[in-house]
Amino acid sequence: MRSMILALTATAATAIVCTGALAEEPAGAKAKICNGFMDNVIRGGKIDEAAKYLAPNFKDHNARVTSESRDEFIQKFKALQASIPGGRPFGGAAGASNGDRAASTTPAPTIVSSGDLVVFVVSVPPRADPAHPGQTMPSPTHFDVFKMRGDKIAEHWD
Repeated sequence: MRSMILALTATAATAIVCTGALAEEPAGAKAKICNGFMDNVIRGGKIDEAAKYLAPNFKDHNARVTSESRDEFIQKFKALQASIPGGRPFGGAAGASNGDRAASTTPAPTIVSSGDLVVFVVSVPPRADPAHPGQTMPSPTHFDVFKMRGDKIAEHWD
């Protein structure tokens, strides 16, 4: 399943690049909606604000909260929050919302949008490898892909 999600994400990113329609819009309205969702709901843990960002028939393709509606996503995300100490299953820190990256453990994303797609790319800087002193661990890169419908998020892949 994870490899299918990675393939889908890579395909979506490739489609944007290959069409020549790649446009970086960090201040674009759709990017702001997605960024608000990530900062406030996902990293900030404010699940009660999800309806502000998500379409009623929102679909999430994340293996931990796969859902076919906004209500199902909210229910699953609340259960996931309750099962994890600190209630922040996808990173961040208490108070890390509305771009307060100083309080967050997640680096600021590069945001690229084209049409109804918004793609977040987060590259974590290299860090010391505790198992091998003097060496660094590989830098992971994470992608989130959002499909918009009007001013609401209709689908999400990561």
